[in-house]
Amino acid sequence: MIKGFFFIIFTLLPIADIAAVSYSESDKVSSAETRATTSSQVINQQNTINKLAPADITFSQKEQQWIADNPTVIYSDISWDPFVNVENGVNGIGKDLLDLVSLYSGIQFQYIKARDRGELAEMLEDNRVFLNLAAGKDNIDSIRLDYSDPYIQSPIVMVSTEKYSYLQDISQLSGLSVAVSKGTNAEAYIREQYPDVRVRSSTHNIEELLAVSSGKLDVFIGSLMVVAHHLRREELYNLRISGNVDRSLAVHFVVAKGRHP
Repeated sequence: MIKGFFFIIFTLLPIADIAAVSYSESDKVSSAETRATTSSQVINQQNTINKLAPADITFSQKEQQWIADNPTVIYSDISWDPFVNVENGVNGIGKDLLDLVSLYSGIQFQYIKARDRGELAEMLEDNRVFLNLAAGKDNIDSIRLDYSDPYIQSPIVMVSTEKYSYLQDISQLSGLSVAVSKGTNAEAYIREQYPDVRVRSSTHNIEELLAVSSGKLDVFIGSLMVVAHHLRREELYNLRISGNVDRSLAVHFVVAKGRHP
């Protein structure tokens, strides 16, 4: 089990799921209030990571040997805010957790660049890198990759302008142009269950959110944490969280099959 190696994280960091925001006609919130609420959730979660107190860690004999044999571990990733950002050094929630692993194990982690997720998967498979910090679970990739237990669970939400200010159900999106964050289980679900929705896979969430803001797209569907991060950073004041999707995003560490102790 990959959890055997990363048990430090799960021992020290009992991250709770972020509570989904519920909406009703009489309970609408402004875009500013929405940003404040969801941004606070992201900040509070990051503060939890930063304020962890030291704890006694006991490694198994097998883990001690693995650490002795692997004093430096190579990892890679591509930017996926707020979980990881590699534009100016490596930052984000996944990197904070990696720093904890380094602190309690003594392992040094070294970053090398990947062009995209395709190259990242290749680098994992051919042993050029050991670790990917942040990934949603993919049933196809599960054949060749091992996933940790999720360290983040984030609700999936619908984002729009006031034109579609309250969306109670995905069926209301029929005929609309909708960008769905690639890698979330919401994408396959919507394509299968709601064929009338014009789905566009979103690999660069900020670009699709900007397209919704400008009216080029009708709705964006993605992780609450990702949405909150970009609404705050880009100051997209005309966007709001208009509804929830009955799905969530789980974020994991990933290694190639059989490479963990």
